[in-house]
Amino acid sequence: SSGIILSMLANQMKEAENFMIENLGSKDNTLQKCSLIAFRWSLFHSPDQKMENYFGILKKITPVVSKDNMSLLIQCLLIAWKDNKEEFEPILESEIINRGQDAATTYIGLVQYRKEKSIIVLQRGVEILESKIQDSEYIDIGLADIFETDPDFVLERLKKRIQDGQVVRLMNNDLLRHIRKADINPILRLVESQIDEGYIPYLGEGILEDLFVPHDEPSLEKWANWCEKWVNDERKKSIILSSLGIILT
Repeated sequence: SSGIILSMLANQMKEAENFMIENLGSKDNTLQKCSLIAFRWSLFHSPDQKMENYFGILKKITPVVSKDNMSLLIQCLLIAWKDNKEEFEPILESEIINRGQDAATTYIGLVQYRKEKSIIVLQRGVEILESKIQDSEYIDIGLADIFETDPDFVLERLKKRIQDGQVVRLMNNDLLRHIRKADINPILRLVESQIDEGYIPYLGEGILEDLFVPHDEPSLEKWANWCEKWVNDERKKSIILSSLGIILT
């Protein structure tokens, strides 16, 4: 694309670099896109002595980048954040808040498979999506990345889902996988407390099945042990009977 060509030229010619920088704030979306592609490459590959200047330029143009080019902007901010978290985390957070649902979805999608990610920005993204589209798959993708660092943030949301009574499944497979990998006990304690408070009269066995019977290592033993543990608890009687019905079939 023209952005890739410009990135090569900007690395070798001052005129091309100036053209790239000048059009980062262009009102022409195509020109701006071309410049952002080249600028993203420059952020990856430029020598350290240029980076401070480029970071200053990025801060300056961030508010004026169009909605159409928002994904490229967030990619540039992520590169800068990795180099200078203290300075760019507030900028990333502010942009996610100001740009709303699309920015939240874009950010969560971009960092999903990255080792390094800002938990604070992920939390803002999840909160924005919850306020706009409560059934977005990106909410659970974000929660999956948050769980290990801040399980209470995730537990609070799962508790609300249970009490609202509007979910067939408590969480998607991605979040479920992360919880199993980390520790299911906080979720299990939450589910037990909500059963005791009468919030899970139906579908509780489905939630327990998700927690106890992962498809990648099917085993009913832990679930059966849970039923045995609470067999004399009247509050859990209906859930235990439903669970045993599944276990024995």
